[in-house]
Amino acid sequence: MKKILQLLLVALVTMISSCKKNEVTTNPDPIVPFDNSKSITTIVAGKVTAQDGTALNNVEITVGTTTTITDADGNFMIPKATLSEKNGFIKATKAGYFAGSRTITAKEKVVNNVVIQLIKKTTSGDFTNASGGTITIATGGSIVFPANAVVTKSGAAYSGTVKVSAYFLDPSSENCFKEMPGDLRGINTSNNEQVLTSYGMMAVELNGSNGEALQLATGKNATLTFPIVTATQSAAPATIPLWFFDETKGMWVEQGSATKT
Repeated sequence: MKKILQLLLVALVTMISSCKKNEVTTNPDPIVPFDNSKSITTIVAGKVTAQDGTALNNVEITVGTTTTITDADGNFMIPKATLSEKNGFIKATKAGYFAGSRTITAKEKVVNNVVIQLIKKTTSGDFTNASGGTITIATGGSIVFPANAVVTKSGAAYSGTVKVSAYFLDPSSENCFKEMPGDLRGINTSNNEQVLTSYGMMAVELNGSNGEALQLATGKNATLTFPIVTATQSAAPATIPLWFFDETKGMWVEQGSATKT
């Protein structure tokens, strides 16, 4: 899990719990190597809301090199969007919220509609980098940071207070798919695509005392604990693959594992 907190959203996907996605089931379909090479130009439209369903205006929408913003009703349209046909990635960002996204199988000559729900970003806690600390997440779970585990985005040493924003996504919630990044597809360690089953996911973001973006240092590990929600406890296996969301690929990528305790 060494660089997992560099990414805005981390996820476990398989059979345990976390919107970092808790684990993945083996794809029942024939093995398909990941291929993101074919792009198409088409229409992408959608709506962005807050968690309570309220429309969000002035959300920046990015598809490839094209950007636009949502209107007063949270709607947007890009009439000539160029994106991957198999893994078209649409990203939504607004100050005060975790970034949201959706990955789609895009089609030409039709309107490709998406719905994205942004999670309000609040500080879960803070700690001094020199001493490390434990952050308890209000929606479930915790993160333990060792001493001197955090650096700036450029990799430079950081000596101040680390502010942690984190949110656990309940996989049994009807809103989880709208809130989670991408979709329930991932790339395993053999570079093959897999269909995923989530036991939960977690959004995590680290910032300095002046708001600057921070990340885990190379070779440093943070320990994440996720609750296994009641609806999935009976099916949760002893261990599952761990996955993080890669915005470059627009897909979940396998890295490490999670153990049930």
